[in-house]
Amino acid sequence: MNARIYLLKAYTPIHQGIGQVPAPVDLPIAREKHTGYPIVRHMKGPIRAWYRKLENSSEYVEDKIFGPSRILSENDASAGNVIFSDAYLLFFPVRAAFVPFYMVTCPFVLKRFVRHLEMLEEKSKVLKDKYEKLKWVVKRLKTDRGNVALVSESVGRKKDIIEGFSFQLAEDGNVESLKKLFPDELFSGMPLMVVSDTLFSYIVQSFTEVVARVKLDADKGTVDNGPWWEEYVPAETVFYMWVHGRKKKQGEKQNSDQTKENEEVEEAIKRLLDKLNNAFLEVGGDITVGKGKVKMIPLEEGDGGER
Repeated sequence: MNARIYLLKAYTPIHQGIGQVPAPVDLPIAREKHTGYPIVRHMKGPIRAWYRKLENSSEYVEDKIFGPSRILSENDASAGNVIFSDAYLLFFPVRAAFVPFYMVTCPFVLKRFVRHLEMLEEKSKVLKDKYEKLKWVVKRLKTDRGNVALVSESVGRKKDIIEGFSFQLAEDGNVESLKKLFPDELFSGMPLMVVSDTLFSYIVQSFTEVVARVKLDADKGTVDNGPWWEEYVPAETVFYMWVHGRKKKQGEKQNSDQTKENEEVEEAIKRLLDKLNNAFLEVGGDITVGKGKVKMIPLEEGDGGER
């Protein structure tokens, strides 16, 4: 099966936590250890939960795709036939003075995205074309000019204030081309901005949402527990993940029944991934208070841009 890239657009804030810690924020979000970027781990779980809600879901197909849900003996133990990656940060919304917000990214994030695309061996023709164009555009981005931020389009000013930082704005054709390679709905009508790796790291570690929560006594209407502080990745944030089939062992012989079964599983996987296009999933915690709603947008929906 061809690998697919999904872009996860956060429709509501996301809290995928790491448990309670002795820090100013009681319940922080999960972050990459080496970068400090927010990350959504274990996407296989939310996708499996979404699949179970489908009208024609099948436990047999589910086990073939995701791996067995119940292991009663050693013979039941096996891996699923599809690999689901974690979801990595791509664009982060940052409020500004003269537009509601910018969708912000940096060269490191974009180069890593290109590396991940390169890593996927079985790519569709559309995805291969995206990879080549992204590689070409990302190589030409220059963000080493101090407080100058590259933007995809004019906002009617040469300066803007972004979370208290004053920036010179420079329209850049490469950033405009980059934006065109992705589906429009990722940006919610806002400009794309590329800043330095150092500044981006500061932004994503400093400008998440931190919310105070309490538990009320249902009878008295007073605070029973709290407040405690929870951290959220803000709505509008965009992550990406990839999905691809697990390779069979080289030289592994199969009889006709196994070959037929594999073909049926392959077809079931394709149907599942087609249904996953533009589906809404729930990730992380606090789902009962409306958090964690994301839309799975296939990368192939971008218009391709121009070189």
